[in-house]
Amino acid sequence: MIVGWVGAWPGWGLLVAALMVVSLAAARRTIAACLVAAAALSSSLTALPLQPLSPGRIDAMGVMATDVIEGRFGPYALVELEAGPVLVDLPSDASASQGDVVEIEGVVTGDPGTVRGRRHRGTVEVGDFRWVSGPRSPILTLGNAMRDRVVDRLAPLEGGACPSRRVPGGRHQRGRRDR
Repeated sequence: MIVGWVGAWPGWGLLVAALMVVSLAAARRTIAACLVAAAALSSSLTALPLQPLSPGRIDAMGVMATDVIEGRFGPYALVELEAGPVLVDLPSDASASQGDVVEIEGVVTGDPGTVRGRRHRGTVEVGDFRWVSGPRSPILTLGNAMRDRVVDRLAPLEGGACPSRRVPGGRHQRGRRDR
């Protein structure tokens, strides 16, 4: 619990954790105070920003750390490169899953930051995105296969085939007819 909010608010979170440590120590709860202090210290160290990527072109091979995510400004993903984690702004036709090995070519356009709680060294606007191979981990391979099977079974339900999608709010209403 502490790890999440101390890292989310680097200045204030550490101050709140320090107040908790002082109050726990004053109440003679030394073990709890030590645990809170250790958690706050470790999360504040992991919340430090990563070294930014060098500006310019990038051509690298990496492993997808997330699936392709449809965002407000288009698809994006987090890719683990040899240089570290990088947020990639993908072309609209890009398709890959977590664990897949991909090759990207693009230009560094953004600074280090955090996406869904994970730090990255910068943003790369990808011009060329190539899928190289599936996951090297058998666990990810199995998980992706199971997810694909579930998605294939749910595909016929898209587009209003499910009766609950015809009613606003997703609930069936008795006595009303669809118009």
